[in-house]
Amino acid sequence: MDVQNWMIVTKCLVEVIHMDSRRRLLTAMHDLLGQNSIEKITVKQLLETADVSRGTFYTYFPDKYALMNSYFRDAVYQHMQGAVSDPWVTILEKGGLFLKANQAYFTEAMKSNGQNSFLEFWVDDSLKNVRYGLLLRSGKQRLSELDEQRIQFFVAGYTQLTRNWIVSGMVEDPVQLAETIYDLMPAELKRYLW
Repeated sequence: MDVQNWMIVTKCLVEVIHMDSRRRLLTAMHDLLGQNSIEKITVKQLLETADVSRGTFYTYFPDKYALMNSYFRDAVYQHMQGAVSDPWVTILEKGGLFLKANQAYFTEAMKSNGQNSFLEFWVDDSLKNVRYGLLLRSGKQRLSELDEQRIQFFVAGYTQLTRNWIVSGMVEDPVQLAETIYDLMPAELKRYLW
């Protein structure tokens, strides 16, 4: 094998190792948060559970809250792949079923407070996703001020409604919750998001 091919193989191996370390950290957060509140989880526990070094942890995440939020983003992305063209109510249903399947994790995640709170992260992430969805599905180049207000209103409402559902034990069927959220969506958003 010549030097150039050796360098390519080495680079690929390093990337695989890095992705495996990141995945192990995400899995460790999922497992630990399913049992404890985020405030009780230590970086040391995460390192031991994932079997990675402190340096590896900080290569990927500035703190445990960023890891918690990254797990959510990555897991939702994987769960929702291919759903971009689905009706919005179907996307909401898939999201609710995902939350229900990971009930212990999200119940604990919702207990985080302050600037690193999961709810704050989730609202910001949802705003981006709904904006993107509206731009994509409407064909608009920019959102109007009124579109932005509708999105903010909708996201504030659906994240709070879903938060209440999570912390009250997810008793209601997630599909029914999704239908309720969809029914409450402003008509102008619904027009583009089905």
